[in-house]
Amino acid sequence: MDNLLYYHLLAAFLHTISTALSFSHDSEHFKTRNIYARGYEYNVTDTAVTTSSKDVNLGEKQNFMTWLSVNELLTALSHALAVLVLVNKRSQFKYMETQFNDEDYRGIHVIELLRRTLEYCATAAIIQVAFVLSAADMTLTDIIFIFILNVGTQLVGYIIDDRKDMVSDGLNFLVGFLLLAGQLIYVYMLSTQVQFSKTLEEDKFFITFASIFFVIFYVSFGLLKLLCYVHNIKKVIEDQLYVVLSVSAKLSLTWILIGNIFTGYYRLCNSIKFGDSFGKNQECSDLSKNGFYGPSWQGVQITFIIIGGLGLLFCLIMGLDTKNNSVKKPIYPPDSRQRTESIENRGGLVQRTNRVEYTKLDNIIF
Repeated sequence: MDNLLYYHLLAAFLHTISTALSFSHDSEHFKTRNIYARGYEYNVTDTAVTTSSKDVNLGEKQNFMTWLSVNELLTALSHALAVLVLVNKRSQFKYMETQFNDEDYRGIHVIELLRRTLEYCATAAIIQVAFVLSAADMTLTDIIFIFILNVGTQLVGYIIDDRKDMVSDGLNFLVGFLLLAGQLIYVYMLSTQVQFSKTLEEDKFFITFASIFFVIFYVSFGLLKLLCYVHNIKKVIEDQLYVVLSVSAKLSLTWILIGNIFTGYYRLCNSIKFGDSFGKNQECSDLSKNGFYGPSWQGVQITFIIIGGLGLLFCLIMGLDTKNNSVKKPIYPPDSRQRTESIENRGGLVQRTNRVEYTKLDNIIF
C-alpha cells in the first residue's frame, strides 16, 4: 500500500504545481469561445421553402485555458483525497500490528476504484471539451454528448472490474471501446476542422499533433484495463498503474495544449508587421508580456511527450510482468489434502471427518 500512497502524494504535488502555473499564466484574452444552442427557422415563400439556422449564445464567453486549469485542480484534489484515505488505512493496520494481504486490500481497492471512476467521469470529459474550445466554439449539445459518452465509458470500466465470465466481460469491453471510439472520433473531428491562412498553415499541424496524442493516451486507458484483465494483475498493482498513467497522460495533454495556445498566439501576432500595427493590437501587446508567450514551446511539448511515453512504457512493462504482478492461482500439491479419521465408539458407529488444507495466496507486503 505504501507504493500507492507515494504515487498519490507525487501526483497530488505535480497536479498542484500544474494548477498554479496554468492559473497564474491565464489571460482574459483567452476568453473568446462561445457555447451556443443552434436553432432552426423555416420560411415559406411563393416559390420555395427555406431553412435557416440561428445560433444563440449561452452565458458568457469561455476561456479554454481555464477549463484546463480547473481540470488540473480537480485532479489534484482527487489525489489528495486518496492520500487521506490511504494514510487513515495505513494507521489502522499499523495499530493492529498486521500486514496487508489480498483480502485486506479488497476494501481499499473498492474505494480507489470508486474515486478513480468519479474523477475520470469529470476530468476525462473536461479535457475533451478544452481541446475543442481551443480550436472553435461549441454547441451545448456537443458538450452534453461528450460528457454522457465519457460517463458511459467509465461505468463500463467500473462494471468490468467485478469479474463475471469471459462472455459478459468481453461484451463489456466491446461496448467500452465503442463508446471510447465515439468520443475520440467526435473530438478529433471537432478540434481539427480549422482552416488557417497560408502563412499560418503550420498551426493546423500543431492542433492535429495534439489531437493524435490525445487519441493515443485515451486509448491507453482502455488497453491498460484489458491488459490487467487478461493477465489477472493484482489490484494494488493495477491501481498503481492507473495513477502513473493518469499523471503521465493528463500532464502531457494539458501542457501540450497550453503550448499550442501560446505558440498559436505567438505566430498569429508575429504575422502582424511589427511597429504601429503590432502596437495597435492590444491583445498581442498584452500577451507579449505573459511569461509563457514565445516560440520556445516545442522543446517543452517534446519533453512532455517523452514523459507521457515513459509512463505508457512503464505501465506496459508492469502489465506484462505476470511473474511478479499477477494473482497466483492456488496450488494443490498431492499431499495438500489430508484425511484424518477420528473413530469414536458411539453405538458401534464410526465417524470420519475430512480436513482439507489449501495453499494460501502469497501475502502482498506494501
